[in-house]
Amino acid sequence: MKKIVSALVGLSLSLFAVSTQAHEGHDHVPGSVKAPHGGSVQVGKNLALELLQDGESIKIYPITHEGKLIALKDVTIKSAQAKTRKMKAAEKISLESLNDFYVAKFDPKSEHRFELLIETSYQGKIDSLKFQIEPRE
Repeated sequence: MKKIVSALVGLSLSLFAVSTQAHEGHDHVPGSVKAPHGGSVQVGKNLALELLQDGESIKIYPITHEGKLIALKDVTIKSAQAKTRKMKAAEKISLESLNDFYVAKFDPKSEHRFELLIETSYQGKIDSLKFQIEPRE
């Protein structure tokens, strides 16, 4: 009986050791990138985007997985679309570059939430990032 108990304890400890090592180096998960400007961050495979609301405007900062700003000349916004629950299709929105961020405007027409989908290209790789936005009044 002691051999069975010690074998089970040994097996449990070895499984625990393997599972803890399996998570090493996986620190680029959503929420692990700090927002340099205090906004909300969505993490893609190649970059992250930080979103801030400023009245009716939305500011979007491209950042690295380490939370450092990426120069706008190095990032291409391939498309940006917004959609509320009541809309049948997403509406294209334009982003203007200002200093070190992009600015977008979208009127959700009194909806309490809308979705913003942005497709980017950075270092030759494409990312699609999605934000859920609740407009401030």
